[in-house]
Amino acid sequence: MFIDKKKSAPWIKAGALIIAVLFAALYIIPLITTSSGGSKKRLLTEEEVKFAQDVQRVEAILSSNPTDTAARISLGNIYYDWGIYLAFQKREASEAIARFNQAVIHYKKALEEKPDDPNVRTDMAVALYYTGKSEEALKELKKVMEKHPDHEPSFFNYASMLEKVGRREEAIKAWEDFVRRFPKSENLDVAKARLSSLKNVPPGQ
Repeated sequence: MFIDKKKSAPWIKAGALIIAVLFAALYIIPLITTSSGGSKKRLLTEEEVKFAQDVQRVEAILSSNPTDTAARISLGNIYYDWGIYLAFQKREASEAIARFNQAVIHYKKALEEKPDDPNVRTDMAVALYYTGKSEEALKELKKVMEKHPDHEPSFFNYASMLEKVGRREEAIKAWEDFVRRFPKSENLDVAKARLSSLKNVPPGQ
């Protein structure tokens, strides 16, 4: 019911995936096996091999320049997108959580250099939510909303997250706030639909 930059997850993705390519040749990566559910093994899909290649490429950039914040954000984005792929297309929950945890690590490092970047903090909040840390995720979104009152993705995701954790009255107020603040948003109809749905559900259900 919600929107992500790849239309595969229930959120608005704030940051864009930007990978700096400094090498002409691709890394040669063989078919990789990874643990899934204890001792069970499986081959990575073509998409996952591409994610792994992207991770190696950006990690090489960071190894030569650890303070490259753009590369750090890109690495967080790769892990985020990998988590989305695993969660929504492969249904590999434990592996998806592992990728989201990696995304959080790199987003946090990027925020040490750019603490006021609303896109990075918003994407980190969504990754936190997917690792089960909804309260921490909501707090991070609130930080963005307070400093950047015109940052649409944080307000949208905040309302969506409140709804998903069952805080109905707060979600209603958050969706009303979104509709009021962003009357020209391309997500306005979605927000109105969620608001109407919540209002039509009797309290406690």
